[in-house]
Order: sequence, then C-alpha cells, then structure tokens
Amino acid sequence: MKKIIGWFNHLGSEYLRDVNKTLLWVLSRFFIILVVSFFTVLPFLLIMQFFLNPKNDTTTITNIGFALLAGLASISFSYSKTIEPTEVKTIKSVVYAGKQAFLSSLMFLMASAFKYAHLYFEGEKTASAFSNIIRAIPFWVSSILFLMALNFLTFSVLRIAMVLRQRLQNEPPLD
Repeated sequence: MKKIIGWFNHLGSEYLRDVNKTLLWVLSRFFIILVVSFFTVLPFLLIMQFFLNPKNDTTTITNIGFALLAGLASISFSYSKTIEPTEVKTIKSVVYAGKQAFLSSLMFLMASAFKYAHLYFEGEKTASAFSNIIRAIPFWVSSILFLMALNFLTFSVLRIAMVLRQRLQNEPPLD
C-alpha cells in the first residue's frame, strides 16, 4: 500500500512541476506580448489618431514612410542576391518581403497625394451637400491607403525578421 501511495505522490509532484513550467511559459509569453504591444500598438494608435484627423497635414509622415519603405525594398532585393542559390525558399521569402515593402511605399505615396488633395479641397467652403461628400472622398481614400500600407509594412518586416532569425539559428557560433 505504501508503494502505491508513494507512486501517486511522485506522480503528483511531476505533475506540479509540469504545471509550474507551463505557468512560467504562459507568463513569459504574456509578458513578451505585453511589451511588444506597448512598443508597437501604442505608437500605431497614436499615429492613426493623428492621421485620421482631417485637419492635420500628414503628408510629411507619408513621404517619410515612402522613403523608408523604398529603402527597405531595395535592401531586401539586394539581400536576396547575396543568398546562396540553393536556398530557393529563403530567396523567395526575401523577394516577397521586398515586393510587400515596395507596394507599401507606393501606397504611402498615393495616400500622401490623396491627403494633399483633401487639404486643398478643405480650403474651399461651399454649402452644397454633394460637394461636401466629394471633398471627403480624398480623405477616406488616403486613410484606407495608409492603413493598407501599414498592413503591408508589418508583414514585410515580420517576413524579413523571420528569415533573419532562421538564418541566425543555422549559423555556427563564432569562436
């Protein structure tokens, strides 16, 4: 009988040890998600609050976004040429990330043009309801383009980060 009770006690302690490991794993992941959210979601919400205000001139933000993403696309395409030809999957992934970055940069540029058109039309005040609707179209188009550009930017950067992480894990340690 003592052997059976001892076996159940041993089984329980292993179970508790696994629960503690699982709990620590969950808490560590929660902390990582919390930190990442603080540094990504909060700035994103602040930018969106600034961008979605029709009175703010956000052409500077979209022009900077265009320049940075065009550079990121260029770096991605150049990096894909340095990868060994045998790593076809990695090359395709980096080229795809470059395409997403380039598409995102073009969307930033178009959003800038539509926002500029909105600011230009905002100066003209008319009493017609139809003209007020027409004047609001460039603002909403620029907002949608800005959101789509941020979406493509996120996926492009994540794809490049995953490729770099994979390549770093496969590298031998430095002596």
